[in-house]
Amino acid sequence: MRILVTNDDGIDAPGLAALVGRLVAADHDVAVAAPSSERSGSGTSLGGVDDGTPISVTDHVLPAAPSVPAVAIDGPPGLAVLAACVGALGEPPDAVISGINAGPNTGRSLLFSGTVGAALTGAMLGRSAMAVSCGFLPEARFDTAAEVACAAVPLLARREMRGTVLNLNVPDVSLGQIKGVENGPLGHRGRIRYSIERTGSQLTVRPYLTDPADLDHASDAGLLHAGYVSATLLRAALGELDSAPVTELLRRALTSEASSPAAHAR
Repeated sequence: MRILVTNDDGIDAPGLAALVGRLVAADHDVAVAAPSSERSGSGTSLGGVDDGTPISVTDHVLPAAPSVPAVAIDGPPGLAVLAACVGALGEPPDAVISGINAGPNTGRSLLFSGTVGAALTGAMLGRSAMAVSCGFLPEARFDTAAEVACAAVPLLARREMRGTVLNLNVPDVSLGQIKGVENGPLGHRGRIRYSIERTGSQLTVRPYLTDPADLDHASDAGLLHAGYVSATLLRAALGELDSAPVTELLRRALTSEASSPAAHAR
């Protein structure tokens, strides 16, 4: 199984180095395509893509794994994953692992995350995918998160995982101090929230940690705070919901609109 590793913290980020180093030590077939610089908060964005506009891509040597083929892309991780999966960067991957992110990705706000967005892009393209996050620097335990991620790799080989993201959030403790692994449903609030202020022509965005008292203790964020690995399955399925009730309501609304006196008067 060929694994593409990416992230949103940039190709030289320590979390990516820890993940790639651990996967290589476990003899996995790994390639790297990641942003050349910080692209946090990009979600599944492809960036400012215009028809035919060239985007810089350069070969890169990872000090932690110099034998691993790696490229740095001047774009968000969603673009890196798309390029790799369509074969623009060589042999396409079978699975995508994104991370290890410096900062948790929990709750509904994870849709903002470039880490999770990259994994969702891979899943949308029919791959199995994993997003891995831990805490903030300098306390981030990338070593622990890399061990957890490597242990989860066999799951990505399962057929039923295609089109699915395994979102892992790992506490900043040693492996032996982890309290367990629990299914973490998305909470209304994640571990991170944002304050946004406008001053004249500028917006200032500042992340901050949610007060633990405001967390749903059974959610992904609550479980992570309590010292558990939170494992959440996310689907990137498109068009699989039953749209019949929606289309019927829309037909009725349009029929009613077309037959109303106001519609004929316009």
